[in-house]
Amino acid sequence: MIGDASVIRQAVNIVEAPLEVRAITSVSQATFQRDVIDVFDLKNVDLSQLELGKVSAMAGNAAFEAVRMMIKLAMSGDIAATVTAPIIKRRWCWRPSFSRSHRDLRAFTGTSDFAMMLAAGNLRVVHVSTHVSLRQAAAR
Repeated sequence: MIGDASVIRQAVNIVEAPLEVRAITSVSQATFQRDVIDVFDLKNVDLSQLELGKVSAMAGNAAFEAVRMMIKLAMSGDIAATVTAPIIKRRWCWRPSFSRSHRDLRAFTGTSDFAMMLAAGNLRVVHVSTHVSLRQAAAR
């Protein structure tokens, strides 16, 4: 997992899960043990300022930085694949070069060939159109 280990520890405590959270600084430190969450710790959240259940610039920036690190690790070959949970991207908008769209993440990879895939069980869906009218979607 990539993020802030203190936030993951807080979540584990809230749900009273019998899990250990280990902060790591490189993928090679991950142990992949049962009941242990290895967190590539970005240390980018101030828990005293975090309001649970509220959208904030700090939380949005933390999500943005986690995704950026995930892509960096994938591009360097340190990890073989990426996946995210749902992300509220509207707090990314304060960055002049990024909008709310996953399409803007292409800037990290330099690719023009990309797609977002949604998965549930055995179902896989790749968008042909995103955020366009039905008429535009049919034309595509």
